[in-house]
Amino acid sequence: MDAAQTSGTSDFLAFPPQVRARLIRVGALSRNAADQEVLRGLTVEESEFLAGWHDTGLRGRRDDEFRRFYALWRKHEEARLQEASPT
Repeated sequence: MDAAQTSGTSDFLAFPPQVRARLIRVGALSRNAADQEVLRGLTVEESEFLAGWHDTGLRGRRDDEFRRFYALWRKHEEARLQEASPT
C-alpha cells in the first residue's frame, strides 16, 4: 500500500462510523478508482453533503446521474479552492 492509500485509509477511519457508512454507500456508486480516491479524501462536511444528496435524491437512479452530479460538485470545489489559494 502506498502513502496515498495509507493516508486515505487513515482519513477514512477518522470519520465517525455513521459518516463512514454513508461514504461507503456513496463511493460504491462510483466504479472509477480516481473518484473513489477523491471520496476517501473528503472532509466530514463534504462527505455529509454528498451522503445527504445520496440519501434524499439518488435511490433508484443510475450511476451516470451520480457522476454528473459529482462532476458538477467537483468543479465547484476546484473553483472554491482556487479562489481560496493565494496566487
